[in-house]
Amino acid sequence: MNRFRESRYLVIDNLLSGEDFHAAGLEFDCVDLRPGLSDIEPIYDGMSYRGKSSTIDCADRMTSPLKLAIRDQLVASFGADEACPNNEIRFSVNSWGYPSGSRLSWHNDGGTGRLGAFVFFVHEKWSAGWGGELAVLDIEARSPGTADPFSAATTGLSPVMLWPRPNRLVLLKSYTPHSILRVDTTAGDRLRKTFSGFVSNE
Repeated sequence: MNRFRESRYLVIDNLLSGEDFHAAGLEFDCVDLRPGLSDIEPIYDGMSYRGKSSTIDCADRMTSPLKLAIRDQLVASFGADEACPNNEIRFSVNSWGYPSGSRLSWHNDGGTGRLGAFVFFVHEKWSAGWGGELAVLDIEARSPGTADPFSAATTGLSPVMLWPRPNRLVLLKSYTPHSILRVDTTAGDRLRKTFSGFVSNE
């Protein structure tokens, strides 16, 4: 694994072995994805595809190498070790597919009891020209919900563009402004595939 950390986010490359990553891709392909519009900017973000969410206690016994790996990284990153025996730390997992032309506007995933969020890129191939980068601003938002990009611009900071590299896990502290850049039409019929979710203590 290769790691890159800033104050509000952590990037882990090559999270899974080749065999386990292939299995994660098969798991994603078995999900019943349903089309839907963004909750943030439904007109401008375009349509994406979403699976059914599941919630897992961090002390649950799991057989999926992907979920085990994500759980271990969340526990280590959010200091949840002591809470695990009491099942006080939980994380949700959902499947998302972003087709060409879609994006997700700025938001910060803040909320009561929410410690952070994660994104795992599960597509087998992604060209640098296909867009869909995860843009992250390394600051703490002042209120939950949608992050105002104009207010973000006045901070003098530039967002970091994280390429949706296959087998990459990104962990974000809650209230960290981020967005998904629009997937380019050159991606064709390929989906930007991710498992993503939240970690919370409620």
